[in-house]
Amino acid sequence: MQGLCELAGFRHVAARTSDETRLLTLAGRSPAGQTLMWLANLTASEVTVDISRFKRRHLVMTPYAITRIG
Repeated sequence: MQGLCELAGFRHVAARTSDETRLLTLAGRSPAGQTLMWLANLTASEVTVDISRFKRRHLVMTPYAITRIG
C-alpha cells in the first residue's frame, strides 16, 4: 500500500505488459518528470522482464514478487 501512495500526485502513464495474466504494471510521472513503475508477477514461476527503457536490460522477478522501478 505504501508503494502505491508514492504515486499520489503523479500523472498516470499508460503502461502495459505483453501478458497481463502473468505480469501487471502501474506507472506514473512526477511533476519533475521522473517515471515510477510498479510491476507485479502474478505467477508461481520466475518471470524475466525487459526493462531496457530504465537503463537495465532485464529483471528476473521471483514468484509473486512486486517490484518498484524508477
